[in-house]
Amino acid sequence: MSLTPDPLLCLPRIRKFPKTDAQLMREHRERHRQQKNAFDDSLLYLGPMDNICYFCGAYHFAGTQSCCEHGKVFIPPMRKLWEPLQSLYFNHSHSGRSQFLENILSYNTLLSMASSTHDRVLQNPYGVQSVKVRGPVHHMPSALYPNNPGRPRYGNIYVYDPERATDYRMNEMVSRYVKEDLLKTLGEKVAQNNVFAKAYRHMDELIKEQQEHGISPWAMRMKLIDARGVDPQNLR
Repeated sequence: MSLTPDPLLCLPRIRKFPKTDAQLMREHRERHRQQKNAFDDSLLYLGPMDNICYFCGAYHFAGTQSCCEHGKVFIPPMRKLWEPLQSLYFNHSHSGRSQFLENILSYNTLLSMASSTHDRVLQNPYGVQSVKVRGPVHHMPSALYPNNPGRPRYGNIYVYDPERATDYRMNEMVSRYVKEDLLKTLGEKVAQNNVFAKAYRHMDELIKEQQEHGISPWAMRMKLIDARGVDPQNLR
């Protein structure tokens, strides 16, 4: 008597991989878009936001005004960012703005100089997406050179030229959601304007200079000082 194997038992098992943060955000945005389109916005219409504060220039709806307490509170105006970041955030006619904002988490991950972990909790679709911080925030800055020379990440990627740095970033899984040309441009601008990126590159230059003169490089550290009194523009 021969037994016929069950065909369902012969099928290969399907491996399920955990979803990335970018995939979760895309699914959340799609659910938000569907619910928003199915909701009658006219029920919550408050009229135009055309009441402008005489003192600080804030925009308000009719009958509401709570901003600077009639000039008692002064907040310095926000400085313009370097291009193309300024246009990507505020120029609605910029061709790459929509793609950048939709995948801003992926761009931030590829250009960051330190790793940071968090537990993702998606808010209700009509709320403001925010980050809750409990206790001190810690970052883990990367070493000047990676343990795996073939895969630099975070701060140690800034010691390379823009072309090579972009190639390394595009090898990451999250790079599927970014545009290579925009990533290269942003990487160049961060390397030119960010003091920490400059510090990584400067330490690399010092070590190479010592090696050229036959000197054994000494141990170097990058110390983060109290930033009070330092222009915030220099810390971006």
